[in-house]
Amino acid sequence: MWCLADSTNGYVQNFDVYTGKGSNSSEGTLGSRVVLMLSDHLKHKNHHIYCDNFFTSPSLFKELLERGTYACGTVRQNSKGFQRGTY
Repeated sequence: MWCLADSTNGYVQNFDVYTGKGSNSSEGTLGSRVVLMLSDHLKHKNHHIYCDNFFTSPSLFKELLERGTYACGTVRQNSKGFQRGTY
């Protein structure tokens, strides 16, 4: 189960039950698709999304910024899309 929760009170804002690979799986990683789908109602409202390294990617954060949503996440040293020593 994927869940988008409010960090100030823990209330679930949106969720999705993962039932396996969907038909639209050609666009981005699973983590990116989940974040974009769950946060679609937050477009252009200047909200902040915090996530762990499963979801974090430069391409996702760029897409979120274009949607008017800010993001912050953890990364692994060997994550794709990040240059070593630049963060």
